[in-house]
Amino acid sequence: MRKLLLICLLGLYSLSSYAQDKATLTKEETVNYIQKKLNEGIGHKMGDRELKNIKISISECKITITRKTKNSSEDLGNYTTTYSSYKSNLGVYTFDPRLISSVTETSPASGSLKWLTIKLKSKSGTYSYWNEYYASRQKKTWAGFGYGDGGGNYTYSTYYEIDDNKDDKVESTDSIELLFLGSDTTNFNKLKKAFEHLRDLCSAEDDPFGE
Repeated sequence: MRKLLLICLLGLYSLSSYAQDKATLTKEETVNYIQKKLNEGIGHKMGDRELKNIKISISECKITITRKTKNSSEDLGNYTTTYSSYKSNLGVYTFDPRLISSVTETSPASGSLKWLTIKLKSKSGTYSYWNEYYASRQKKTWAGFGYGDGGGNYTYSTYYEIDDNKDDKVESTDSIELLFLGSDTTNFNKLKKAFEHLRDLCSAEDDPFGE
C-alpha cells in the first residue's frame, strides 16, 4: 500500500514539474520553439505559393519576423498577357507581443500550409514587403506590314514586355500573417499558446504585479 502511494506521489510530482517547466520558458526559449515549428512549413505550398524561408527574433519585447515565399509556377517566358504575375515576396513584420488580442487560423483552398493571423489591439505593427514580378505593367505596341490589304497598310497589336519588376513598401498594420504547416493538426494550438506565452512574459516585465 505504501509502495503504491509512493508511486502515485512521484507521478504527481513529475506531472507538476513538467507543467512548471513549460510555463517557465524564457522569451528566448519560446522564440526558439516558435522558430522550430515555423521551419516545418519550409518547402511546402499553399496553392502555387511556396514557403522558402521564415525567421523570428526578439529584442527586448519587439518581435521581428521575416518571411519569404515564391510562386512555384513556371517562368512566363518573353511575352504574356498577364502583366502583374507574382514571382516572389519578402515580407518583414515587427510588433509588440503585449498588444496581441487574438490568434486565429485560416485554411486556404489547397496546399498543406495554413495562415496563422495575430491580431493586435492597434495598428502598432509594421509590415515591410518587397515584391518581384515576372512581367512589367507597361503595354507596348508593335507595327507590322499587313497582308491581304494591298501590302501598304500597317497593323498594330498590343503585347507586354517582361522585366524583373520590383516594388518596396512599408505600412502600419494590426494584423500579422504567418504561414505554418497545417497538415499537422496540433501545430496551430502549439503556436497559439507560444505567442500568448510571449505576450504574458512581456506584460509581466512591464507590470509584474498587474492582473
